[in-house]
Amino acid sequence: MSAISLQNRAVLIVEDEFLIALEASETIEACGATVIGPAYRLEDALKLVEGSRVDLALLDVNLNGELSDPVVSAFQAKGVPVALTTGYGKTLPFSFSGPVLTKPYTPDELLAVMGSL
Repeated sequence: MSAISLQNRAVLIVEDEFLIALEASETIEACGATVIGPAYRLEDALKLVEGSRVDLALLDVNLNGELSDPVVSAFQAKGVPVALTTGYGKTLPFSFSGPVLTKPYTPDELLAVMGSL
């Protein structure tokens, strides 16, 4: 794994696939971050936007059939850096100019993106 530090960073994970959320959480925590969530539903993620201090966000594009663009917009309005994950490849169903991880991704790919935010 990469030797990046996310020490003292609060990272929100929004992912509807339990095993992917678990692996991402463990990878990010191993670099010193505090993981918020994971949130598995859009509604839960939107509550966390308002109710938590978040330094970085990792969001799945599609949460059980709902697009995560409202969460992306909410974090961008607050100045929180966002990375997206998707099983759709690099073509997204909404406009986004930040980093995108295509599933499946490796822990090193995840950390490289999180370290770039």
